[in-house]
Amino acid sequence: MDFDGVNEHCSNTIDVRPWTLGLFWTVEFAIELDTFAGTHGILCAGSTTPAMIFDITGGNIRARVWDSAGTLTTVTVGAAAASTQTVQLTRSGATLSTKLNNGTAVTGSMSATLDVRTPVGDLRVARDDSTNYFDGTVCKLDLLSIVKSDHNDRLVRNPAPRASYVR
Repeated sequence: MDFDGVNEHCSNTIDVRPWTLGLFWTVEFAIELDTFAGTHGILCAGSTTPAMIFDITGGNIRARVWDSAGTLTTVTVGAAAASTQTVQLTRSGATLSTKLNNGTAVTGSMSATLDVRTPVGDLRVARDDSTNYFDGTVCKLDLLSIVKSDHNDRLVRNPAPRASYVR
């Protein structure tokens, strides 16, 4: 989906009953930026009280994750660029690990025993918890309840994502 960076985003209500991500999970997405100067929201889980935010600020993609006690961990994923970029964030116990384009992992630490906090508000794609919108295309978004050891499938796409009988 292509977003204009001004006022377009996708928003969906989060059903908090199955939300608990626990201590082991993976978030992956692929984006292509049109503009990366300034602050741009990519993904926000919880528009009122966030549990997780991916954004671009100061020319860098960053991940922010809050645990259930409200403690924030911020990891700078890497430099944003005007090309297709893939991001993977995994949590395995106390370790948050991010990879940009399947490169070297950048890590951060959070509580080894606390879950990610339950978000309050919508799940937003192409907007953060404020009024910072994403300018570019979001090509892929996966939230998995496993820890993936690599990001090798990051550019795999279904070439025709509609049913075979649709013309």
